Amino acid sequence: MTTAPSLIPTLLPEGEGLIVPLTSGEGSRARGNSKKDELTLAIKTLADTAKQFVTVYASQQAQIVRLAKRVEEPEKANKISSN
Repeated sequence: MTTAPSLIPTLLPEGEGLIVPLTSGEGSRARGNSKKDELTLAIKTLADTAKQFVTVYASQQAQIVRLAKRVEEPEKANKISSN
């Protein structure tokens, strides 16, 4: 089974982010937009991760069904031959 690449972003260590000086009054607006952007990114990341889980789960379910069919065929053949 192949695994999909991780969509979880890599974060910078604390304090190593980009610092941009702001003029007065810009700070609260920028912080609000920054928080909104962080939340948007977090939600998109969670949605992408959920999609990955669903894809992998569906693949595993299909494999289980195929294996169950492979097990059933010899069992049916054994029942027929023993009768």
